[in-house]
Parts: sequence; C-alpha cells; structure tokens
Amino acid sequence: MADFSSPISFGKYIARHCFMLLRMRLDKSASSKTDGIARERLRIQQAEETKSSHSLGSTLLTQAKHLIADSGVGSMPRAPSGRSAVYLPSEIPHIVLKHTGVPTNFQRLETMIIAREICGKKGYRHLAIPKADTYGDFIIEERLPIKFFHLKEQIGFYLNHHKLLTGAIKEFAEFCFENEVCDLTGGRNPLNALSGGAPIPRFDNVPFYQVEEGGEIQFKIGLIDLEGFSSGGKDIAAEHLRTVLTTMVHLFPLHLETILEVAGKYGKETEVETFQKELILEQQTALLFFKRSYTDHRQFLSDNDIPLSMPLKFSSHLETYESLRKEGFEKYIFEHLVNGHKDEMSRLHGCLGVSVDDSLDKLGKSMPKIYEGILSILRNQIEEKLKSCKSRPVSEEEWLYCRTLIFDPKILTEPVFMLLKENLEFPDTIKGIFLAKELTEMIFKGMKERGGLAYFNYITDNQCCIFC
Repeated sequence: MADFSSPISFGKYIARHCFMLLRMRLDKSASSKTDGIARERLRIQQAEETKSSHSLGSTLLTQAKHLIADSGVGSMPRAPSGRSAVYLPSEIPHIVLKHTGVPTNFQRLETMIIAREICGKKGYRHLAIPKADTYGDFIIEERLPIKFFHLKEQIGFYLNHHKLLTGAIKEFAEFCFENEVCDLTGGRNPLNALSGGAPIPRFDNVPFYQVEEGGEIQFKIGLIDLEGFSSGGKDIAAEHLRTVLTTMVHLFPLHLETILEVAGKYGKETEVETFQKELILEQQTALLFFKRSYTDHRQFLSDNDIPLSMPLKFSSHLETYESLRKEGFEKYIFEHLVNGHKDEMSRLHGCLGVSVDDSLDKLGKSMPKIYEGILSILRNQIEEKLKSCKSRPVSEEEWLYCRTLIFDPKILTEPVFMLLKENLEFPDTIKGIFLAKELTEMIFKGMKERGGLAYFNYITDNQCCIFC
C-alpha cells in the first residue's frame, strides 16, 4: 500500500497514476488505429476479391479495350435483337460488347454483380450471369456458350430437352418469385401472329444452353439481360405472385406443375389455387403457340419427306411450275388478278391493260420464269442461313430456323416487276408495281393452299414470313 503521509508522496502517486492512464489511452488509440487500418485493408481486399470474381480478367479486358479503341464496332457482327446494339467481335470470340452508353453501363454492371451474388448465396448451379466490366460507352461481357439465339431455335431446344431443363427452371422460377425480373415476355417478333394475342417468350434475354462441366452435360439458363432487374427482400404480394406465375407458364408451358411447386414454397397456397384455372388456360395458349411455331413445321417437313440431310429441298408440291399449273394454280391466280383488274375500288384496277386476254397470255408464258426466280431466291436465303449455323451437322433446331424465312417482299417483287415489264404493257409504273406485289403474294398463297408451305404471312408491307 502506498504511503500518503506526506503531500509529496501523494503528489508522486497522482502523477504516476495520470501518466499510466495517459499511456493506456495512447496505447488504446494506437490499437484502435491499427484495428481501423486492418479493417480498411480487409474491406479493400474483399472489394477486390468481389470485383475479381465478377470481372472478365485483365487479359480479355485489355484485348477488348484495344479492339474498341483501334477498330471500332462499325463492321462487327451484331446480335439479332435487343434495345442496345450488341456486337459479337470475331477477333475475340469470348466476349460481347453492349453499347449501352454512360451511366447505363455502370448501372447494369452493378445489377449483374448483385444478381450474381444472389445466385451464389442461394447455391444456384443452373443460372449463369456473365462476368463483365465497363469501358467507355460499353459494357464488356463474357460470352456464354449459347448456340441458339433465335426464338424458334430456343422453342425447339426447350421442347426437345424439357425434362433436362427442370433444374434450371426451378431455380429461375425461385429467382423470379424473390426478385423483380422484367422483359421476359412480349415485344415485337415476326411469330407474334401465331400467338393468339398472348405474350411470347423473350428467350433472347434468358436463353437456354448446354455446357460440359466436370465431364457432365449441364443444362442452364443464361441471364444475359438484367436491365429491369431489382433485388427482392420484401414479402411476395399476391399480384407479384400472379405476374410471375403467368410469365413462367408462357416461358415454360410444359412445367406448370414444377412452377406451382416452387410457388408453394412461399406459403401462398390459397392465392396459387385461385390462379390455377387461369394458369391452365395460359398454358394451353402457350403450348398452342409452341406447336404452331415449331412442332407443326417439323411435322410438315416429315410429311413432305424433307430430311435433315437435304436442307435445301422443297416440298414435292413445289417441284415444277407445270405440275402446279395442272393443279389449277395458275387459274387460281389469274382469276384473282382479273377480278382486281375489273374492280374500280381495287389497287389492281386496270392493271392488265386494254386487252386482258393478251396480257394473261403473255403473263402465262412468263409465269414459269417468275416462279423459278422466286424459288431460287428462297433457296439462296436458306443457304445463307445455313452458313451461319454453329453445328456440323446442322441440328434440328437450326434446320427449322433456317427454313423459317423472314424478309422484305421487295427482294421478290422487284425482280418480278422487271420480268413483267419485259412482256406486259402497264397503264403506268405504279400499276405494274402493284401487279408484281399482288402476283408474288398470290403465288405464296397458292403454294400454301396446295401444301407446299407450312406457313405464310405478310406481316407488314416490308416484312413477310414463311415456313418452307
């Protein structure tokens, strides 16, 4: 015990005690600073690790930057759909360049990172979000090994592998129930006319694909456009549940039971039961669209003895113009033209000139050449599409896509007009153009009615769609 009998002894004790307290505070402050520095270093390390796990990697990123800076993107191949321009540089086949602009590219990168972290925490193995970085106006993404980009190919892939896709669909349904994911159905597509007014799948945003991992084939869904994504964290409202259920059924109509099973995990049995009858109707509509878009076309090729090994073959109904003429094909077309020629309200009024019989005689002599010219252009279209196919031999999905021709009718009507001009005298050029358009359309309608085409539709004045 300290001796405080003298004021000096007591003063020394107080001084020593104050010194010890000051030293303790200084030590504590130094320790706190050290801890703060350590925490900051850990935070930076974790941030770098997070960035690294979501980044393309320095090699690919450097290559992409040089490509954009040196060559630009003007001559690069582009993806067939999407709001932003999406480039697929052949020089670096492992990346995709999305020209989204600033700050959209930063926002989309942040969204992708959040979504990837959610998938990681949930342990999803069948959902894939590309790694990415930003540069200038671009977001530079890892290119997933997606073989099929077009709606028809994706529908075929789903129908042919639907049992193997169940794991991916379960994960994706859960992801959509717990978060907000937009642009999964709807939009413009040449196949809209076959949907019966129902929203069609946007498989360009969430495509299926398969990849080998660890010696096994895995079936996955690529989440390659998360522009409208926002993370969850709140109770699932009845309206959100209904929207997701309906969307899932339009995307995956063969998986209604699987989708309902996932929805049941959220304790909303009453709401799910309320929507069930409505969902069955939505399922039937979606299945009908898949049948019209894909299955009926496949059946048409089978019925017409057009095998995968002969991708350029046409139906025997279209083989020669003479066989069609004998079936009344020419008579059917000419009757329509004559009726239009006589009708004062028709755009064809007067198109056959002063002598109708003489014009029809000349037209009859030109028809084989016109017909063969149309078939030649269609065959060239198929051939060009076949060249872009990734599979060798061509897969069934690619084959049906290649025989689905969507084009501007001008590529046909312009050469038809030139052939007509050689042999017929029109009242004026406009009448000649109308005659060429009407004749081309009637030839397609005749082909369809005689079993030579699986489907034909003039969607707009500058877009025509046929399944051949």
